Amino acid sequence: MSMSVELPLSWTTATIADVAEIKTGKLDANAAVKNGLYPFFTCAEDISRIDCFSFDTEAVLLAGNGFFGVK
Repeated sequence: MSMSVELPLSWTTATIADVAEIKTGKLDANAAVKNGLYPFFTCAEDISRIDCFSFDTEAVLLAGNGFFGVK
């Protein structure tokens, strides 16, 4: 489905790659540990825990399987 929307004259279109750095996590859900130090986000609805981290920044997390639950 394609939608045509008129943007204000001062706006422009861009892709997500134009405005954000896109990275893929390197760990799978098996890296989770009970009572870990840090939150660990997977495609599951529940937030797991882990003792190390891969990213130290604010981020928008999207699961690779298309689950768009907000965490």
